[in-house]
Amino acid sequence: MMIARNRAGGACITIALGVILVPSVLVGWQVETIDAGIVIGQYCDIAVDDSCRPHVSYYRGAEEDLGYATRTSTQWLLTNVDSDGRVGKHTSIGLDKQGHPHISYLDHSSYDVKYAHWTGTLWNIEKVDSSPGVGYYTSIAIDDSGKPHIAYHAISGSNLKYATLDDGAWVVEVVDSAGDVGTHSSLCLQFGSVPYVSYRDGTWDDLKLARRDAGVWSAERVDSIGDVGSGTSIAIDSNGNPQIAYRGLDFGGVRLAKWLGSEWQITNIDEPATVGQLSLALDSYGYAHVVYRDIAQELLKHAYWNGISWQVEAIDGVGQYVAYYNSVAIDRKDNIHVVYCSFLDTLYVDSEIKYAMRDPTAVLERTASHRAFVYKLYQSSPNPFSNWARIRFELADAGEVTIKVYDLAGRQVGVAVNKRLNAGVHETRWDGTNSSGQPLPNGVYFLQMKSGEYLSTGKALLIR
Repeated sequence: MMIARNRAGGACITIALGVILVPSVLVGWQVETIDAGIVIGQYCDIAVDDSCRPHVSYYRGAEEDLGYATRTSTQWLLTNVDSDGRVGKHTSIGLDKQGHPHISYLDHSSYDVKYAHWTGTLWNIEKVDSSPGVGYYTSIAIDDSGKPHIAYHAISGSNLKYATLDDGAWVVEVVDSAGDVGTHSSLCLQFGSVPYVSYRDGTWDDLKLARRDAGVWSAERVDSIGDVGSGTSIAIDSNGNPQIAYRGLDFGGVRLAKWLGSEWQITNIDEPATVGQLSLALDSYGYAHVVYRDIAQELLKHAYWNGISWQVEAIDGVGQYVAYYNSVAIDRKDNIHVVYCSFLDTLYVDSEIKYAMRDPTAVLERTASHRAFVYKLYQSSPNPFSNWARIRFELADAGEVTIKVYDLAGRQVGVAVNKRLNAGVHETRWDGTNSSGQPLPNGVYFLQMKSGEYLSTGKALLIR
């Protein structure tokens, strides 16, 4: 079922949608064990760099340490990042432009929020917030300048908090304190800079969304139908529209809330199903991929929108309690990466953290078959930008394409793209430098895309 609701929460449209179940377990999926032992991976998160390399943060239960893993072409490399006290639960990982990991997590010994950052030579570890009872449900995102943003729940005060670095010092803010709020928090940055946080309002059993604009937080209720808002996971598409996956305590299945520009569209996915932990990522089309635990069937499932209908497939079903925790990320080539913890016994002791990956062929061939590509140059983002602009464009046919950069006087000052590409959606980045690699002055620049007879121009505002 799909429901559209406006900002006031009124239902606008109700449409029945079919869900297609792809029953074969592990079709197209490559599954590996990253680490195994006593309560390994009970909390885990994944991010993927521009080289399509996965980075994983996770809790090592027996040692009560924060673990980190990344994969080379042949093997997983494991590292103990922090062993000072009882650390590593409620972990979240993000990457900067260099592909260096940044990790937020709970210090269970003192109930602090901690932050670990790989500098390229060593791990830098520091405390973010030492207020009473903080550090639950941490979620981290790294902005275009490499600055971390962290959302988390504080038991003391039952509120949602947010922290970021400003000139080397942590600035902590209370986002929402209206009742018992802030559990199941998930943070994402719009256009690489504006923080959005989805979370549960435990007082009213609602899903809420908070946004920070010009230093001021505002919050709204996204869904108030039933006991909802558990397990939230947020992602934002290239047009700046948020999508939130979540579950409820009084209905079976997964819900997705998608902002359409003027109203929320709410869809029930794979119902009925008894759902546990879940995670959301968007592919290059802006289509949602939700990974979640089906408790009744003890399966790790993957649901995705293909442009016409929701498809649901099983990824893994090995173990007593499969995918007790899980996280999904999609790389720039639309490969899907999933990390998850499965317990091997009924006592929740022996466990392993596993990794599943599939190339986009099986998923996106179905998507592409329903969607004809067109020639299009999208608005670059963020706009204005200070470090780099993300330029997304689409080709109807394979061929040569150029995106040249011009200043206000009409002079060509740089080239963002000059190559032959296949039909489809593509993305590149421009760092605000000229053809010689020198930084350009602040101002308006024109991005002109040409492929065959197609010609289109967009604007980008550079402010350093």
